[in-house]
Amino acid sequence: MNRPEDQGAAEPHKHDGAEFIYVIDGALAVVIGGEETVLDAGDSVYFDSGREHSYRRAGRATCHAPSSSLRRGDASPIASRPQERTATVTQALKTSSASAT
Repeated sequence: MNRPEDQGAAEPHKHDGAEFIYVIDGALAVVIGGEETVLDAGDSVYFDSGREHSYRRAGRATCHAPSSSLRRGDASPIASRPQERTATVTQALKTSSASAT
């Protein structure tokens, strides 16, 4: 069954390094290593992005949740990923929010 809240979900993926996600508003379901956690506005998560992970808007409300990725041993964000990933996640969540109304 394709639920409206599942639209715009990121496909499970993994990559080297670590990832940080902060939920500005709405709710975001994050699955890391097969375990799902729902983050609400003001919540954040930092995890080993080498583990398979995905995320999707939880519920029908708009969700804004930018993320940043860091390489192992690197104190600076990966040059192209934070902006691209934030844009991708934000756009996917906006698209799924518009479809649900």
